[in-house]
Amino acid sequence: MGMRCYNGFMENEPKRYTLDDILTRCTLADIIPRYTLDDLIQRQEALRINDNVSEIDERLEDLTEYLGRELTEDETSDILDIVDEYTPKGDDGNYLVELIPFNYAWEIYEAKKSIGKNI
Repeated sequence: MGMRCYNGFMENEPKRYTLDDILTRCTLADIIPRYTLDDLIQRQEALRINDNVSEIDERLEDLTEYLGRELTEDETSDILDIVDEYTPKGDDGNYLVELIPFNYAWEIYEAKKSIGKNI
């Protein structure tokens, strides 16, 4: 008959899958013999971090288009600090909602800069 879910799924379809993809097609019993649950969680976390970095890079690019110029390193750092400060976080330090729009962060940056307040 057919192969085990994990082997058939992964060997016959050689591409990168998220934990959600695997779990919708397999049970943990199919996966655990090959990887521990901790390994899967670490891989999912690494994918989430990569997605977040890509999202931030994309938003910074959108901001440079909005401004019509490149940001300096200091401006980029200050914008990221403002986004972090003004985006609500839970007790665990993770964001509760989507990041605030970077053009709003720029407006906050300019307002703080105009009154001489440290960012």
